[in-house]
Amino acid sequence: MASCQELHNSIIKGTHKILRTQYKQGSKTDNEIWGEHLKKTETLMEYATSMHSLATSVWEQRTSDPSDVDLNDRIKWTAKSCCEYFREGELVKMLQKDLRRLQFGNPSQVEESLLPPDEQGALTYVENMFNKSPWALLDVGSCYNPFSHYSSLFNTTAVDIAPATKTVYKYDFLTMTSLSGEEVILKEESFDVVVFSLLLSYFPSPSQRVQCCVNAYALLKPLGALVIIEPDSSHQNKNAHMIHSWKTVLHTLGYQRWRYITTPLPVQTVTKHNYI
Repeated sequence: MASCQELHNSIIKGTHKILRTQYKQGSKTDNEIWGEHLKKTETLMEYATSMHSLATSVWEQRTSDPSDVDLNDRIKWTAKSCCEYFREGELVKMLQKDLRRLQFGNPSQVEESLLPPDEQGALTYVENMFNKSPWALLDVGSCYNPFSHYSSLFNTTAVDIAPATKTVYKYDFLTMTSLSGEEVILKEESFDVVVFSLLLSYFPSPSQRVQCCVNAYALLKPLGALVIIEPDSSHQNKNAHMIHSWKTVLHTLGYQRWRYITTPLPVQTVTKHNYI
């Protein structure tokens, strides 16, 4: 008899397989496939239940301390990375590096209007912009709002097409549409962080994945960060071509800095107007 974990894995993989098969058949448009999928209430709730169960009983062992990080835990890793980027000097060093580029006559990677006046003022500049947490975080495909555990760090807005808990808005981020009739207002340039955790691989079409990144860019504040987390059991160099393609696409969309990390759960972090 299959274990509960195996059954949940089967439901998740089966849902993805059906969407990809429909996309490859080519008999329906991307919008038609996605629209029909959103109407499958039973399938969506089975998927949500399975994701919630796996995430809370298998994948994550959370504490409220972001320094207590297990690389298998995507939520802890994201919290720690945001602290390093906004509060512990990563963003300051990036801006200082761009100022040095300008001094030597090279173009900066950040729009000059977003740079501090000088290197000495970079720390104060970043502190004024981002050092006051909680940071505004949008968790897309949230399932059960796991970042609520880090309320001292994040003021979280959680959305999902099939929420597993009442703290998550029922919302289709691809089309930026509420699915519950409840008004959900996502203002442009209002979020410090947008998280796509196990989100993009859900979509069968590359154009849908790109559209989600376009939507995220519009919602991010300048110098804010988009965190993309996806499973990948291959060694880092095997997918080098695919990663390079993603880097090119994201740069075209306006994202300027990039950091790719292979952990037990691979992570990509890209920032608006910035490369990490």
